[in-house]
Amino acid sequence: MSVRVPKSQLSGHFVPYYYQIANLLRRKIEDGEILPGAKLPGEFELAESFGVSRVPVRQALSLLVGDGILIRHRGRGTFVTQNPPIQSYSKLSGAIGDFVATGLKGKLELLGMEHVHAPNSSADFSGFPRVKRSPGYDASGRWTRSLSPMSSIIF
Repeated sequence: MSVRVPKSQLSGHFVPYYYQIANLLRRKIEDGEILPGAKLPGEFELAESFGVSRVPVRQALSLLVGDGILIRHRGRGTFVTQNPPIQSYSKLSGAIGDFVATGLKGKLELLGMEHVHAPNSSADFSGFPRVKRSPGYDASGRWTRSLSPMSSIIF
């Protein structure tokens, strides 16, 4: 049983094509659009359907093979494993949520809070304005590399 992957539009910004392709295929497998045991199209056909070269397709397939979702058979093709692992997504909840989720007993104390500018790499990704600053210093000129954490958990 072979699977047909429709032409897909990939985003041209920030996220590498191979990672987008891997996530799209992973989502199709998790949603049941591509069933366990199904044979995927060849690398050239996938590359054409995603509008990319064969290199990012090959990287995406290697990533999914490494995650145990796909298996490659030389001369036969790439197949979805019979029992693909379901990826558990971590919920980003912050220090308080993590503290509560672990079930630990103790006291959570906020030591301080301040407005800080995002690093330029994060600012570029999220569309925030870039801030000019020297490495190791924040926007106000204070040294930031040796600052203590903003909160602590006391047991």
